[in-house]
Amino acid sequence: MKQIQAYFQSENQNCFHRIDDYTAEDLHLDEVFHLLDQTRSAVGKQYLYKMIRCIPEESKFVNFEGWINNYSLNVSLQKKLKSLLKKLNNDNAYKIYPLINQKYIPYKKRTVLLFRALQLIPTLLLGLFFLTHSGGFIFALSIAIMLNLIIHYRSKMISFVFSDSIPQLYNLLRIAEILIKIPEIKQIKPDIPEALRETNGLKKRLSIFRFDMKMESDLLVIAWAINEFFRIFFLIEPIGLNNIFIRIEKGKNQLKQVFSFIGLTDSLQSIAEARKKLPYYCIPDLSETKNEVTMNAIDMYHPLISDCVSNSFLAKDKSFLVLGSNMSGKTSFTRMVGVNLIIAQTLNICFAKHFSLKKCKVHSLLSVHDDLLQGKSYYLSEVLRMKEIITETEKGNHLILLDELFKGTNTVERIAAAKAVLDYLAQNKGNTIVAATHDTELVPLLSSNYIPLYFTENIQDNKLSFNYKISTKPNMLRNAIRILRLYDYPETIVQNALNLTTNS
Repeated sequence: MKQIQAYFQSENQNCFHRIDDYTAEDLHLDEVFHLLDQTRSAVGKQYLYKMIRCIPEESKFVNFEGWINNYSLNVSLQKKLKSLLKKLNNDNAYKIYPLINQKYIPYKKRTVLLFRALQLIPTLLLGLFFLTHSGGFIFALSIAIMLNLIIHYRSKMISFVFSDSIPQLYNLLRIAEILIKIPEIKQIKPDIPEALRETNGLKKRLSIFRFDMKMESDLLVIAWAINEFFRIFFLIEPIGLNNIFIRIEKGKNQLKQVFSFIGLTDSLQSIAEARKKLPYYCIPDLSETKNEVTMNAIDMYHPLISDCVSNSFLAKDKSFLVLGSNMSGKTSFTRMVGVNLIIAQTLNICFAKHFSLKKCKVHSLLSVHDDLLQGKSYYLSEVLRMKEIITETEKGNHLILLDELFKGTNTVERIAAAKAVLDYLAQNKGNTIVAATHDTELVPLLSSNYIPLYFTENIQDNKLSFNYKISTKPNMLRNAIRILRLYDYPETIVQNALNLTTNS
């Protein structure tokens, strides 16, 4: 997974919003990625992951819906594309982007001139020996070859670091050249042929480092030995490697274009394949959110929950307090909203029958851990994360997902602090807050800015059940205490608890 994430972490292109690590972990975005990932190459995986973590100014997939539909109907194109992309489906292909993105310092000019001279000296000495038959030239030739051998194997230590990535970069360029000859693929990025033309010189030099073979027979060992001697004699690797690095540095922009072309192409086919496997989905609609509507969802579900119960809701000028007992579904509902908002804006997919939304950034505080090494308590970790969210959401449109805010402290201060923070977040009318909580005391305190949504449980025939449907009506039964009885708590405990709730 670290190799897949590497492209996202190193690529700093501007976008509308980068999903931070806290939110990605809260919403299990890595698992959502694996669910949707139908890519055929390592490059495609890296690109798709980056797309999920970066909400763009304008979704690329909106412009490619026609392409995705045509691809879904074109079996011949599917087979051809998958066959080509499969050639980049190996661990070494994850190293292509680090190779492109790395900063290279070429050899100094005098070093290059020395290498050039050492390329010619063995040939010159060998020629002089044949002309004069003097043993001195053989001795000098031996010294020259020894010197070249030392330089060659010092360079070999450097080339060994790139022995996996250089052949894969060659494959990337070669496959891109094949793909642009397919009209349906070329239209994805019409400017790619020009970028490829500018990398032709690099591709030829990369081919020098493709003499990779398994020593499965004596003949191959002999062939490898001849090739290695040839490289030493003419000092091919040090000079060739330096030229490659110079050309990578000069052609960085073009190489990134080619990388993104392969990545986008693979991601598009992946989305087409992933949609086929979903129970149902819709293309998100922005037309209903021009005025006061923030979100309108019909039969929305969470893609990671098997046989997930769907829910519908409408968000206008107010946010939501989501209440219910443990296991009733309130945290899953909160995550469902966040996942759908992100995937709708990145991949143009919503896990619903209808979904309209206003473009927004997404932040969450759903799961926090104390940090013993840094001396941070659970409550302090909550406070610090919440401060980040407050700072980031003072301007613009934001979806803010919260679960049991300030649960690391006592009841009185928790409710007071939560009320103050939730009121403050709602002051920016561009914000929509979905806050899951057990604290029903917050409902009247926040009624001007928040609509309560309830998840309820039912106990029937000594069995606990949940319907996982939101309701605007609270459950008036004291089910939390009835659950104690259901699990055979002593009756004295149950009655004492019921008496306290009756008297409170």
